[in-house]
Amino acid sequence: MKVKPTKFVIDEANPFANDLLNRENFADKLTNIVVANKDELVIALDGQWGEGKTTFINMWQAKLVSEGFPCIYIDAFKIDYTDDAFFPIAFEIDDFIKKKLGKEDKRREELFEKTVEVSKRLLLWTGKVGLKALTLNAIGEAEIDSLSKVTDDIAEDVSEQFNKFAEEKFHAHQNTKGLFESYRDTLSEIAAIVGKTEKPLIIIIDELDRCRPKFAVQILEKIKHFFSVENVVFVLSVNQEQLEHSIKAEYGVGIDANTYLQKFVDIKATLPRFNIIENSDSISQYQRNLFKSYGIVESLQYVNNHMSFFHLVACLLSKNKISYRQSERVMLNIKILVSSFRQDNIYYINLLLIAFVSYLVTIRPNIIEDIYSGRMTHDKLAEINDIKTIESRDLQNTIDDLKRYINYCFKDREEINSDDGFYVFYQQTSTERGIHSNPLLGLVEILNSFSYLK
Repeated sequence: MKVKPTKFVIDEANPFANDLLNRENFADKLTNIVVANKDELVIALDGQWGEGKTTFINMWQAKLVSEGFPCIYIDAFKIDYTDDAFFPIAFEIDDFIKKKLGKEDKRREELFEKTVEVSKRLLLWTGKVGLKALTLNAIGEAEIDSLSKVTDDIAEDVSEQFNKFAEEKFHAHQNTKGLFESYRDTLSEIAAIVGKTEKPLIIIIDELDRCRPKFAVQILEKIKHFFSVENVVFVLSVNQEQLEHSIKAEYGVGIDANTYLQKFVDIKATLPRFNIIENSDSISQYQRNLFKSYGIVESLQYVNNHMSFFHLVACLLSKNKISYRQSERVMLNIKILVSSFRQDNIYYINLLLIAFVSYLVTIRPNIIEDIYSGRMTHDKLAEINDIKTIESRDLQNTIDDLKRYINYCFKDREEINSDDGFYVFYQQTSTERGIHSNPLLGLVEILNSFSYLK
């Protein structure tokens, strides 16, 4: 059983060939903005979680490379185990330059040497690290924190070491500005070389909003102080709302996170979401691809009226504006439920309930809770907005069938008319559903036993 969709493949010759969301035009506009800029530039690409930012970034990067742009991709979430954001970013830049110009290239060697010097300075700037080094670890963390309480006699014993430390730190600060400026100048010069003066070096940092708050803020600050130079463009793939939460977690809830972010970001670009009506063909194609990638099409090809089921799922997802990641969760739930039935016991009516339950568990879990508690009746469930939004002439028969079966789910067994055509489907579902008399909750129990980590 597939529990993940087929891996998305990017064609290097035509990176947007499988772009089912029609975002290539937006990518071209983003490229034009990058090319038109001659100065240092930081762009924040904002999008909600689950809206396909990483897929878009990967396609755009592949297209940039095919057009001759020097481009570096950094997954920030994979490097947030480090204490200082400077080191992994500097390493990725050096590694890229080394591949472009060669390890022995004099300009690359110059940048590497300055990277090492900046790294040393940053380490020495950490007072505890510097002091522990000077005292060969004779003074521990706790002792450093309580130095203000030491006696005069002890202070006199270590005064020479403190004086030496203070003097070295003073001189280090005197030299720091020149060192940092020299590093920035060298980086800008090499970026112009690898871009052949016409194209900037583009550094894409993805998953920034998933990092530890401290590390996410560090990346912003290190870009500003060290890496944001002429001939270099940074593109930060983020969910701005979540990034602002990280800023508040680091500096306190009283900070104006949006204003703080503006100090580091020059342009905000918003990843386009789809207008359901204007892009209905693209959305349908995307959803058909999801059905296929999870193996659902193959599993249901011999079930009568299975296309009505596909249409119901597609409308539930698109007209209720469900994110792409949530759509994948719904598809996974559908796959789990379909696989839990014997293939010869899957009927059209079962599929409608499977679609509805998979949707509710993923998108509206509060409704499931209300059904368990008895607060949700059949009439209320049949009239929720999620169903109303998909009512249309083309889908009305399917919706009517779903509502009738929902009604059966809330009935006691003795209330069911055995002459009704729906009775056989109720009986069939009852053999699969487990301990609950309500078939809808029986399907929920299956998902509770076999589901993704929430």
